[in-house]
Amino acid sequence: MSQEAESALSGTIWPIPLTVEDRNTHDIIKSTTIYLHVARSQISNDDPNFTNISITGVYQDGSFHTDITAELSQSIFRGGRVPKKEWTSVLAGLFPIDEEDRDSEISQRLQVEARLMALQSQYDPLTGDLLESDDDPNSGALAVSIKTTDKLPLTVGSFDLAAVELDEHQGNLFNWLDLIHGQRTAMSSEIELLKKRISTLEQENFAVRANYETSAKSHRMIVDDLEQKFYQLLDSKKETIWSLT
Repeated sequence: MSQEAESALSGTIWPIPLTVEDRNTHDIIKSTTIYLHVARSQISNDDPNFTNISITGVYQDGSFHTDITAELSQSIFRGGRVPKKEWTSVLAGLFPIDEEDRDSEISQRLQVEARLMALQSQYDPLTGDLLESDDDPNSGALAVSIKTTDKLPLTVGSFDLAAVELDEHQGNLFNWLDLIHGQRTAMSSEIELLKKRISTLEQENFAVRANYETSAKSHRMIVDDLEQKFYQLLDSKKETIWSLT
């Protein structure tokens, strides 16, 4: 195996919104973005119907990780808002291991966001940058929530990512950039394909519309011709009747 193949990250990377919140006042300290690296988990799996998912979150101040297993999935969803039979498909759709597994229908009705509890005093009040201190809020847990996309979102599930120190392989920024570049290239190709499909549909629609307008014009001409002949017939009958009177 080549060095390039060994260094490449598998899986996908997705940005989600991250809110850093004061644990005492619940004021928002700052809003930013955390990137989730989603891949097939190395943890052994006893459930053939469930694929364990490795999720690693990274942003400028910290890194976090968890493995979603069939057992953990039992505690993620709450309130019965997501039927049990849909748990696996929802998790796979929101956290796809492969690009093509992302489910646009699920992502249209459900969204993912993260929240970190901290103290306002741990951050610069002007820039929002984390200040150096012994009490690092990124040493705790990061809460990930699954919510509806309604105007008033409802939380349908949640789980935590624990703070971790990334290994040299996964912590290599260039590996992340390579994976993101690959995703964007694939997305660009898909967008171009969609554009071509839309163009084809527009051309077909134009042809159908032109055919409809031609048919409508022909129909109007036929109707006009029939009306004209009808009135000519009436006029001739009138002349015949008048000649007999």
